[in-house]
Amino acid sequence: MSSTICLSKLLKDSDCDICVISEHKLKERSLHYLSTIEKRYNCISKDDALPRGYNAYHGKGGIAILYKTSLQFSVNEICDINSSRIAGIELTNESYGSLFIFGAYLPSDDSIENYKSEINTLDTLYSYYSTYGNCIIAGDLNASCLGKDISTSNSSKSKELLKFVSRHHLLYAGGKIHNKGPNYTYITKQTMLDYILCNQSIYRKLRYYEILDEGAISSTSDHLPVVVQFAIDSNPHRVLNSCDKLPAWHKVTGAQINEYQKLLNDPVDMLIDKMRSYSYVDIDAINDEFVDILHTAADIAIPKCGFNPHTKPYLNADVKRAHDNERSKRRCWVLEGRPRGMHFDSYRMYKGAKAEFRHVQQAANEQYMQNCYDDLNETAECDVRLFWKQIKRFKGCSSKVYPKIVYEDKVCNTPESVANCFAEYFHDLYQPNDEDNFDNKFKCSIETTYNEIIKTCGVEGEYLPGGLITEQEVSELIGQLKYRKAAGHDRVQNEDLRQGAISVVKLHDLELELENNEHTAEIDSTKHSKFGRYTYTAETDLCVMELLNCHFPFDSFETVIKSVLSLCKLKAKDETLPKKDYVSSVNVRRLDIRQAHIAETCIEENRTLYTDETRKNGQSYGVFITSNENQEPC
Repeated sequence: MSSTICLSKLLKDSDCDICVISEHKLKERSLHYLSTIEKRYNCISKDDALPRGYNAYHGKGGIAILYKTSLQFSVNEICDINSSRIAGIELTNESYGSLFIFGAYLPSDDSIENYKSEINTLDTLYSYYSTYGNCIIAGDLNASCLGKDISTSNSSKSKELLKFVSRHHLLYAGGKIHNKGPNYTYITKQTMLDYILCNQSIYRKLRYYEILDEGAISSTSDHLPVVVQFAIDSNPHRVLNSCDKLPAWHKVTGAQINEYQKLLNDPVDMLIDKMRSYSYVDIDAINDEFVDILHTAADIAIPKCGFNPHTKPYLNADVKRAHDNERSKRRCWVLEGRPRGMHFDSYRMYKGAKAEFRHVQQAANEQYMQNCYDDLNETAECDVRLFWKQIKRFKGCSSKVYPKIVYEDKVCNTPESVANCFAEYFHDLYQPNDEDNFDNKFKCSIETTYNEIIKTCGVEGEYLPGGLITEQEVSELIGQLKYRKAAGHDRVQNEDLRQGAISVVKLHDLELELENNEHTAEIDSTKHSKFGRYTYTAETDLCVMELLNCHFPFDSFETVIKSVLSLCKLKAKDETLPKKDYVSSVNVRRLDIRQAHIAETCIEENRTLYTDETRKNGQSYGVFITSNENQEPC
């Protein structure tokens, strides 16, 4: 821990929430020292077992995780880790769930067996805990996932690490994750040995991944620090507090709107260039970046105001006028010393204005409630969905967290679990349990409509009915957004989009361009024979035989091959795919090939080939077996 001072400075400057330290080289009796580096942090640490006779002043190896005490998560150490090189913590929050962070310092020696043992431990931990939440692995892995480092790193250890990463579909710097700074972390050989591994779900929350340049901090280590930011909201469904300030779009001037639009141009162009440079575009990540651009521009150009939660819904011009009159009369009464009695003009005028205000306020409130009841009566007869929406609007909000739903003794308090809960409910609701009362006619009409939609989508290029969404449609929809409506979870107001409509349309056009570039290629699975008819190619026959080895039903081959091709953005030319009869003929040919192969390979004397044919479910199956002179199977 010779770099304590620079670590403390880095924690302060970056305001880091979680810090993973590899190879701290502390002995067991000195591990408490890590908790004293910064008073705002707690520490979970392990030391590496020392061999007998090791009398050095410092230890060797070691792994530690520092976490901020003010996190909005409950932090628990993962204790069931049978390794001194791996440490883990669980971050738990009622609204977010669990997030598991593992710090690892894998063996640096040339023993591949030791490395495999630690990788297997890490594999077991990830396989188990990933079923309960997202996992992040960080630390010095002492192997490289990059092809450029093959000549300067241990290739056997790198292969084991790549197997682990590929098996769990983890993303790393230098691969799909684009990092800022050098493309290495180990200074001596300039190889990438330190990683922060995450899955696709966590990658969507990644804001930046930076490897600090050599000399950026005064560290004595030969490894460069890695700084990563994830936007993980501990309560993504919180209601805006009354103290939150949002852009006051009703107070803006033309000059402020022009400045807002100018502030959007360059960041949006940079975002578009970034999208063009990627081979794969994550729409969720792009949306988050665009939201940040909107907020930044609005914070600079647009004035802000707070939200008043106590505004009465029945306030109108008459009520405000009466209230202003009442307050002015009261001020005159206070200035005269607050005299009592109707013979004082100030007191009499104040009481008269107060009674008038109460009368006007009561009349406005009664009128507002009558309008609400009229709306409810009308929507109850015409639009049930709008009726319940209005009921929910009139109900008071007793909680500032996302509501829970309890269904069949299961508590659902996240968007995914709530959506799954409703899916299960409607699935059970529409199951035809009672055949006598089941409305089969309605079911048939729904299926007919659905089939027509699917057919239309297929004809128009696998898009929704109506084709692609055009630029004009996007512009018209943005122009129809209403002013002064509440912002959603992303805190983007309708005014942000309406005033930045040009930037929104730019992103939409690029998405269309990227979508069009991902066209579906055609492959020819057939060839013309000398009789003018087509036959399937050798590659198609080989594909059919491999599927036969996997025991697929004959009548499902066309569907299976078509589905696999669609996943690869391919389709068969003229939609010609093997049917059931052709698969049956290939199966017979496969049996002939195997018999010929056995005849060529089984050259021993007294070898017998038995064949038989049996029928099952109307399908013929050929069976064969070889035996020696003792009639024993070979």
